[in-house]
This record gives sequence, structure tokens and C-alpha cells, in this order.
Amino acid sequence: VACWCAIGRACKESVMEEEHRLLFIPFCNQSEQLRVRATSRAFTTTLQSLLETLLLDAAPDRPLRLRCAAAEAGQRWKAVRSFLSYHTKIRRISLRGAKLSVDELSDLLAAAPSIVEVDVTFALPLAWREFSEFRNRCAFRLYDTLEAKPEARHTPRDVVVAQAYGLHCHRVDVCFRFASPANKARTGPLERFVQFFESPSRFSSMLGCKSFHIDSEQLHGRYDLQRARATFQLTFVTKEGQEFFFAWELSR
Repeated sequence: VACWCAIGRACKESVMEEEHRLLFIPFCNQSEQLRVRATSRAFTTTLQSLLETLLLDAAPDRPLRLRCAAAEAGQRWKAVRSFLSYHTKIRRISLRGAKLSVDELSDLLAAAPSIVEVDVTFALPLAWREFSEFRNRCAFRLYDTLEAKPEARHTPRDVVVAQAYGLHCHRVDVCFRFASPANKARTGPLERFVQFFESPSRFSSMLGCKSFHIDSEQLHGRYDLQRARATFQLTFVTKEGQEFFFAWELSR
């Protein structure tokens, strides 16, 4: 299956204008082959020399399928790695919201020798034990979920991922950062909020958990409207293998 991607507006002959340094590829599950259609060999050469930024963000209106087949995900990243090894001038990669392990991320970046900036905000699972080591040794600018701050453009899923991932990484402050103003008023300040995750509280199973995943989500109204609400079902798995189920409710 070929995933064809149009780049900007039509160009005459081999002339490529300055703004065509960025390639945006919508989230696609069928990217066993990832190729860019060029009108000529000269155009292809120009693309190789100018392309600097690759956006592979997950589409915000599509749920992230954390349990999709491993073979499918493996094929997707194999195709991207091949693309990166061919376009060696790429300096920036965005993988916001992608389904991505630390090993897959490392493998991708090994094929991108010119990389200076990577964005993996809201990407999962990125298990903290391996990811913390990756963060410490990377020599480029890395943007991740722990650095994210609340913004109006974030979807309910983004907020849930930020809060749950923060707890997975022992960062209660990240969870509190994304709490609604009403929730902060009830449970804050941060020093008091931290106590909710101390043993023997059931919520302590979230803190430093081995992994977590989103089982389902339900949106009531449009998330960009003031009165919208969203409900998520999550499973947290402790280091001992115990599973705890929680309902996550969000409102503006």
C-alpha cells in the first residue's frame, strides 16, 4: 500500500519554493510504504536537499489505538525510518500523540543524523524507566508530555494522557497542572494534592505505575465549547501486575 502525500501547491518544473521545507503527513494506519510523489527526478533531488521538518502527529479527532497489532505499528515505523534515511537533511520531527515505544523512537532517530528537535508530546507508551534514560542522553531539543502546559487547543484525550503519564512518571505536579480550576480549588494546593496519591489510598496505584492505557472515551458535546464534558475509562497496572480501573471525568 502506498501512502501518497501532496506537498504544498503545484510547482513549475523543478523549482521548489522556500515554504516547502515542511512535510505534513496525516496519521495513517496503512503506511507500509511511505513515499512522496514528485513530478520529476530534479524535483525529488530538490526535495531531498530542502526538506527540514516532518510532522507525523496523530490526528486529534482519531482515538489513539494503543492495542493495535504490533506488526502494523512495526511496519509503520519501518516505513518512516526508511523515509528518514533517504531524506537526511530533516532537522525537526513531530510525533505528537503517536503510538510509540522508546525503542521505536531511538530506531527512528538513528536514521536522522541531522536532527536538532523532536516533539513527542502526548505520545504513548514511552515507558518512563527507558524514556528517562533516553531524555538524559539525547543531544537535541526534546519536547515531551512532562513539559506540556494547558492550552485551549488540547483535546480531552491530551489532558488525560498528560495527567496519567505524569503520575506514571512520579510527577504529581504535571497531573495537578492539567486539573480544572474547580478541581484545583477543591484539592489544592499542590502540597495537599500530593497526599491523595500516598498509600494506603487507592489512587497510590497510579503513582509510578508500570503502565496504563485508555480503554474507552465518551465526549458529551463539542470539546471546544464551554459546557462540554468527557469521560474516560483507564486501567493502571502496578509493578506487581495488579490492575486498577478508574473513570476520568473532564469538564471546562
